[in-house]
Amino acid sequence: MASGKVTAMACLVMFMVFCADFNSVMASTAKPPACCQPNHIGQCNLSNKNDMVRCNDYCISRCRGGECKIRDGKHVCECYC
Repeated sequence: MASGKVTAMACLVMFMVFCADFNSVMASTAKPPACCQPNHIGQCNLSNKNDMVRCNDYCISRCRGGECKIRDGKHVCECYC
């Protein structure tokens, strides 16, 4: 019975290491925000507060923040100048 617990624990640790490594790869390949222009970050609905917060959080690292806007009929995250 003990070997089953050890195996389960080892699998859990390997899964956690894999997830942490995958997360760092995804974060490092993300495109940095471009100020003064629209950024395509996926869904960015003007009426959805969570989308507005996500857009602002995305832009704040390089710009003064941002908000969801409609440009050419598409919902985009526009970072402030």
